[in-house]
Amino acid sequence: MKLFKLLFITFVLMCALSVNAHDFEVDGIYYELEVDGVSVTFAGSSYSEVENEYSGEVIIPATVYYYGKERKIKSINANAFRDCSNLTSIVIGDNITNIYSNAFRGCNNLQKVSLGKSVYSISDAFYYCN
Repeated sequence: MKLFKLLFITFVLMCALSVNAHDFEVDGIYYELEVDGVSVTFAGSSYSEVENEYSGEVIIPATVYYYGKERKIKSINANAFRDCSNLTSIVIGDNITNIYSNAFRGCNNLQKVSLGKSVYSISDAFYYCN
């Protein structure tokens, strides 16, 4: 019984260590694979992981290449750019359809946002922005 408990605790700890907020990074931007395995969702620097990582102008392209395959970027996750106080401009690619809650919350120096032609849903993404 003690061996089973030890193995179970080891398994749980190993699983916890392998959890990431993102699956891959391209040109300094973090992405997360979606369930369909074809598209990616922008994961960004989660406020619980890496605060204030992005600064200046950030361009989120319509597609990225991952393991030699082109993948469409569909959305910007909640809290993706939260509290990036040095972010001044964001350009959002044409395939992105959704921008989720608090994606740009607290980005006090954000002066310019260029939306792609496919954006149809913006939650309270710009909460606490000047």
